[in-house]
Amino acid sequence: MFQLCALVITREVVRSLLRRDLPNVMIAAVFLAAGLGTMVLYRLRAQNRDRALLWFGMFATLYGLRLSAETDAVPVAVNVPEQFWRYLISAITYTICLPVMLLLWEIFPSWRVVLRWLLWAMAVFAAAGLVSDLVEQRPRSLNVMNSVIVLLALAAFLVALFWQRGRTRDVQTLRIGLLAFSLTVAINNLTLLLNWPRSFDLEPLGLLALLVSLGSVLARRAFRDAERLVELDKELEIARHIQTSILPRQMPRGPHWDIAAQYLPMTAVAGDFYDFLTVDEQRVGILVADVSGHGVPAALIASMVKVAFAAQLPHAASPASVLAGINRTLCGNLQGQYVTAAYLYLDLAVQRMRYAAAAHPALFWYHADGGVEDVLENGLMLGLFPGALYTEREAGLQRGDRFLLYTDGLVEAANEVGEFFGEERARLVLKELCSQPAHEMLATLLDRVSVWSSSAQDDVTVVSVGWNSKRIDSAYK
Repeated sequence: MFQLCALVITREVVRSLLRRDLPNVMIAAVFLAAGLGTMVLYRLRAQNRDRALLWFGMFATLYGLRLSAETDAVPVAVNVPEQFWRYLISAITYTICLPVMLLLWEIFPSWRVVLRWLLWAMAVFAAAGLVSDLVEQRPRSLNVMNSVIVLLALAAFLVALFWQRGRTRDVQTLRIGLLAFSLTVAINNLTLLLNWPRSFDLEPLGLLALLVSLGSVLARRAFRDAERLVELDKELEIARHIQTSILPRQMPRGPHWDIAAQYLPMTAVAGDFYDFLTVDEQRVGILVADVSGHGVPAALIASMVKVAFAAQLPHAASPASVLAGINRTLCGNLQGQYVTAAYLYLDLAVQRMRYAAAAHPALFWYHADGGVEDVLENGLMLGLFPGALYTEREAGLQRGDRFLLYTDGLVEAANEVGEFFGEERARLVLKELCSQPAHEMLATLLDRVSVWSSSAQDDVTVVSVGWNSKRIDSAYK
């Protein structure tokens, strides 16, 4: 019977306290919901996280938690010692200014020189306050000093915000919210410092006004970021179409060629490139290039490579001259980036090949007798040294020979333990699938690379060119 009466009394007490603390409990619930919701939103926006959301969420959550702890109803309803709540309130009081400083850091980059010093000062004071409470075994032992610091900081922020020349919508919104909050905080802290009687705490209402203004600013920031992302996606899509248009629409035609190419960019646009200089049905030059870096800058340079390469048609039969000409065009225009490239010229009329490269991976040459040879004839990368010279290798061809040109994304595709796909595996695939048409061989090769490496670390371009021997004798005699 006694336990039942005690339970009834406790419920009545809680209900009475809740009725009395209802405004603050409701405001605390708003702050907690806004803070936790904002931090969840920050977590969900993995690709475009705005750290202002994180600091806003932390600030709102801490204040909502402190406001809840300062009521009489919540501590009574939660079975936790009263001393815990007092230390919790004190700890939040010392540290709650830190997320506010970080939030302003994100919103006003021009303030960062001053904010950096304020952050350090408030972090040191917060640590001192926590240590002081533990040493003196008295929560809020530095409460008076904290009130003075808060008043000075608010005054400084008000001066900075109203002194700022910009009259953007965000600044105007923050001015209203900060002014409302500053007035209520000033009244609250002056009341505490001067021991004035206080019948109602206005600070939660002022902070609610600041919360609304900050939320409005962050919502507009998020909306602007979303708009920028949409525009960026549109621009990237246009760039992707433009880059696709600079690649050959079709392979060189002729009864003697078996040519195929595969281009797999790591991002929407990339820096790999391939193209052909077709002299006639019996003579063709093949270029594969790899621009340093990724994304739009690399794609723009790839477009420059195409223009420079197209101008080399008169020198198509000389790989060294082709690379030197491209290099002269690119030098001084790449802003520190560079290009690696390989150029292969095949002349079936005289059954000869010529090859040169600029800091590029080796050419794989599958011979008709079944062997696979690495052809490495490298000079300096393109675009950095105007006077760079290139050497070339010349050798005879046999019917059934096949070549594989590629960028390093092929052999440097790594598995889960960091092991590369490597040149040896690529050579084995070339030897194993040499009897297949070029497009089937490349499809199988890239399938095996994708099985080996689940995520692309670099762009991949492969070009296979072979001498189709079935229809050649009558054509060349």
